[in-house]
Amino acid sequence: MDQEKSVLRAVVLGAGGAGHLHAMVYRTLGVEILGAYDPDPIRSAVFAQTHLCNAASSEDELFEMGADLISITTPPAMHIDQAIKAQDHSLIALVEKPVIVSLADLERASKLDRAVPVVQWRYGRAFQQLKAVYEAGYLGDSPSFVGDLAWYRDAEYFSSGRSSKSVWGAGALLSVGIHMVDLVSALLGPPVYSSGVLKMDERSDMESAAIAMFTFKNDALATVRVSLNGGRDSTSLTVCGNGVTGRLDGGGNDPTSVSFIWNSANTEIGENIQELCGTLTTNDTPPLLMNLIDSVIKALCSRAGFIDSGIATMADVLPAHEAILNIYEKRNT
Repeated sequence: MDQEKSVLRAVVLGAGGAGHLHAMVYRTLGVEILGAYDPDPIRSAVFAQTHLCNAASSEDELFEMGADLISITTPPAMHIDQAIKAQDHSLIALVEKPVIVSLADLERASKLDRAVPVVQWRYGRAFQQLKAVYEAGYLGDSPSFVGDLAWYRDAEYFSSGRSSKSVWGAGALLSVGIHMVDLVSALLGPPVYSSGVLKMDERSDMESAAIAMFTFKNDALATVRVSLNGGRDSTSLTVCGNGVTGRLDGGGNDPTSVSFIWNSANTEIGENIQELCGTLTTNDTPPLLMNLIDSVIKALCSRAGFIDSGIATMADVLPAHEAILNIYEKRNT
C-alpha cells in the first residue's frame, strides 16, 4: 500500500481508557478515525464526541465502515474472536494484550498474519539497550532476570469487569505481567519451562498477585513478581550475567522508555557498555504505543510492507502467553 498517512482510516472496538489512548495516537499521527463501538452506548457516544467520529450501533457496523486499521481494546476474553473477524474483513488489527486467554486459542492466533499485538515495552529505549548489550556478549549466554511490577489497582478497577474470569479472562500475571515476560522472551527466545504461585483475593475470581519463574535456552532464568496490591506504581528489571549487572527502574506506564543503569566488575567492560548504549538512537518518547502505531503506518505506506519492519507478530508474542497460560493450567489441575 503506497499512500500517505493522512488517508489511512481507523476504527476502535472498545471505548474504555485503552481505546481513547489508541484514538489520541491515531489523531496525532494524522489517521482519520471513522468510528467506534462499545456495548455501552453511553461510552460509544462519549468516545464519538471526543474524537469526532461515528458511534457504530453494532460490532458488525463498525467492521463495515471501510477502515484500514482497527484497534481491539475490548476485554481480553474477546480479543481472539474479534481479531479473526478483523482478518476476515482484511483489516490490520492492533490487538491489546493479552492477545489470548486460553491455550486452546494458540493455533487460531498463530494464523493471524494481519494482527499486530500491542506489547509496547519491547519498543522502548531500555529494551534496545538490553538487546545491544546481550548481543555484544557482555551478559554471557545465560543471564538471569528479576522483574517486579508493584502496582496498585482500586475497587473500581476490578468492578469494571476485571473481577470476572468469564468476562476478562486474565488475572494480574497475564493481564499486566505479560509485558515483562514478553520483554525477556523477545531477547532470549521462547521460555522452555514455567511455574508459579498465584495469590487470589476477595475482589476477583482471578489472581491479584503472582510470582512466576521461567527458564530459557542455555539455562537462562527469569523470575517475575506482579502485584496489584502495592502503593504508587513501580516497575523494575534487573539482569545479571558474566560480571555485569543492569537495572531498570520506572513507573507503571512505559517503564522501558527510560535507560538501564549498568555496572561491571571490570571497569573497561563497564565503559564499553556505556559507550555502546550511547551510540543507540531510539525514538521512544512515551507513550510507546505511538511508536508502535507509527511503525505500523509506515509499514502500510511502504512497498515492502511489514517485511523487516521490526514489528512483533502474533507468532512472536504467543510463546510468552503460552508460558503464563501453562502456569494457569497447572493451578487448575
